[in-house]
Amino acid sequence: MKRRNRIRLLAAERGLTIAELAIAIDMQPHTLRRYSRHEAEPKIEIAEKIANYFGVTRDHVIGDETDIKPLPRQTNGHKIPVYGAAQGGTGFDVTDVATPVDMLPTPHYVANANDAYGVFVVGESMEPRFIEGEIVIVHPGKPARRGDWVVVQLQAGDEQHAIVKRFKSMSSDHIILEQLNPAQEVRFVRGDVIALHKIVGVQLAT
Repeated sequence: MKRRNRIRLLAAERGLTIAELAIAIDMQPHTLRRYSRHEAEPKIEIAEKIANYFGVTRDHVIGDETDIKPLPRQTNGHKIPVYGAAQGGTGFDVTDVATPVDMLPTPHYVANANDAYGVFVVGESMEPRFIEGEIVIVHPGKPARRGDWVVVQLQAGDEQHAIVKRFKSMSSDHIILEQLNPAQEVRFVRGDVIALHKIVGVQLAT
């Protein structure tokens, strides 16, 4: 049976361009575009990278032309909480994660994560990767590695906040993050960090 890969569909489902996906998996955008346009089929190692990034099987990435559709969202009524902007933030594009502001139908790629959640992107510090008003989807069970996009939950007095940044490194004393606009490092005392959770998807707010 002739195969037809799902690269473009998987990227679109997460709100990614092919160039953004290429950067995320450390390959040249023009090469990935050829694969996404079905001008050539991806090598096994490339299909593995894409599968690992999206949390699907290699066979699902490779696909076939009789089953070329994105995986559906859950239809059993399950939803995940979405947290919104804090009032009077502290200048770090802060989001309040004390109380959800909305509920979102569970995306398929976090269907097995009982504690998955979404966070509204606040401010412009992560443009052009994340745009204000988008919802980043978090899978707390997946370990964050250097270079991953993350939501970091912070304790600020009696309040609990979160920021969207890129994870750079962590020591016994500090956690170092990166923001894009303007480009700079952001450093926090490790004791103020409640959690560091990996972002696994992006959705537009409805």
